[in-house]
Amino acid sequence: MDKINARDLRVGNWVYYDPNVFIEDEYEPTKEIEISQIESGEDIDLIIENCFLPIPLTEEILIKNGFPEDEWHGSFPEDKNGLLYIVLSSNKIFWEINDCRIELKSVHQLQNILQDLGIEKEIKV
Repeated sequence: MDKINARDLRVGNWVYYDPNVFIEDEYEPTKEIEISQIESGEDIDLIIENCFLPIPLTEEILIKNGFPEDEWHGSFPEDKNGLLYIVLSSNKIFWEINDCRIELKSVHQLQNILQDLGIEKEIKV
C-alpha cells in the first residue's frame, strides 16, 4: 500500500489508521487497522510515524457516493460547473479536466479535489 505525504492530507480526509505503529511490546496483541478521519493538524503530524495509510478509491466507493454506474463517465450532481468528471478506464479511476487525465488512487485525493472545486460533499467510505 502506498504511503501518504503529510502535505497531501487535510482535516476531514478519510484514511486507514494503523494503531500497531506505536506498539513496542512484542507481546501486545495485534490491533486491527481501522478507518479514521483526520481531525486536526496534530493528526497530520502523525503521518511522519507512518500510522496513516491511504484508503484505495474503488468503483464501489464511487457508487456509494452518487457517481452514475452506467459506463463510468459522470459527475456529482453538485458540480454545477462540470469540473468534476470522473472516468473509469482499465480499472483505474481518473479525474478529467481540460483534456487532461489525473489518476485518483485514494479517497483523500477525491476529497481534496472536491474541496478545491468548492463542492461540499461528505464522502462515505
